[in-house]
This record gives sequence, C-alpha cells and structure tokens, in this order.
Amino acid sequence: MTVHNNFPKHLRNKTDMTDYLSKSLFVIASGTSDYRYNFMQPNLYNASKRYNPDQYASLIVNRFGKQLKELYKLGARRFLVFEHVPLGCYPAVLKAYKPTTGCAEEANHLALTFNRKLYHKVRTLRSTHKDANITIAKT
Repeated sequence: MTVHNNFPKHLRNKTDMTDYLSKSLFVIASGTSDYRYNFMQPNLYNASKRYNPDQYASLIVNRFGKQLKELYKLGARRFLVFEHVPLGCYPAVLKAYKPTTGCAEEANHLALTFNRKLYHKVRTLRSTHKDANITIAKT
C-alpha cells in the first residue's frame, strides 16, 4: 500500500503521518477494472469461471473494506467512495455482448450487484468506525 510504504519517508514521525491523513480526503473508485478487464474477459482470465456474479461482487467489496480499514488504522477518516457505473453501454461491452436493443443488461446487472454490496459494506463500516466520514457518490 502506497500510503503505508511511502508516507513515512516524507513525514517526521507516525504522529505527523496520522495527523496528515486525518485531514485528507481519500477518493476511492473500485470495481471497474476488476469487472471490465477481468470478470468480463473469460477468454483471458478465469474469474467468471471461478465465481458467479454475486460471489465476485462479494470478493471485490470485501477487499475494498479491508483496504479502507487499513487506511483507517493509519489515520484516514474521510472517504469519498464512488459506486460502480453501469457497464452495459460502454462501446467495448456493446461489441462483446452484442445486445439486440439498448445496452447489455447482463453487464449492468454486474454493477448493480456490486453497488448493493458496496452500500451494505459502507453501512457496516460506518457502524464500526463511528469517527470516519464515509460518503458514497452516485455515478
């Protein structure tokens, strides 16, 4: 993790780092690359063979939760988290899925599943980290 490895080199001590991080805003957008360049590429990666959409969303959201907790331990308290954008209208997705009308609903469903789990995870994190400010930005 960049914050954990690089910040101590630029600040005098752990207290300075914690103070600096507590005043910072962490902007987090997770999931897009995990889906677009992994789960939705079954010819290149095996994620969609190993996990169903619900399991994969849980995997990604749980990793996000662990990473946010690590930042919190280092002093971070303010987080802006972006929900996943609908994937079904991306040109590359349209080309791959070839829907007969509109956008690729199967791809959009992946984002909806992720977002549902993300909202639940953020509610849980808010309840266990009461002094953290975790906001979800709709896309």
